[in-house]
Amino acid sequence: ERPGWMDRPPPAALGEGRRSARARPAWAPEAEARGRRLHRLLQVWPHLPPDAAESERAAVEETVALVRRDPVFAPIFGPGALPEAAVAAPGAQAGYGRIDRLAVTPEAVLAVDFKSGGAPEDIARPPRAYMRQMAAYRAALAEIFPGKPIRCALVWIDRGALAPLNAEALDRAAA
Repeated sequence: ERPGWMDRPPPAALGEGRRSARARPAWAPEAEARGRRLHRLLQVWPHLPPDAAESERAAVEETVALVRRDPVFAPIFGPGALPEAAVAAPGAQAGYGRIDRLAVTPEAVLAVDFKSGGAPEDIARPPRAYMRQMAAYRAALAEIFPGKPIRCALVWIDRGALAPLNAEALDRAAA
């Protein structure tokens, strides 16, 4: 007998499917390419390739230093932290995603997503699409780590800012 999951469509990316067409701004190709390069460099930090541009190396090192200065989110760049951590959520929130940096500490699970370009004026109020994305990651992590606090943040690379996300605001975004 054929399992039921074989007849269902594949799950959506976590946080996808609920975005409006306006949620994703159009960027200049150069800025988009730079953002992708910075993401890749943050993935492999501290082992930056020798051909990385000096300006990109500096942006990565500044971002790492910014996060490491925060007492809550410093483990994101510590031993055992995972870059591009794949997560999947079963059930009503079925989907999958990749968290830019994930760390599990004795106190909490930490999830950080890096954003380049287009930071909002008030980084404490990120675009709804980003809140939904992080809310979906948080929901998936809550299923994987039941009972453990899940703390999420956005890092605005071009603004040099770390924005921890309020749990209640993430709950509203998930609704």
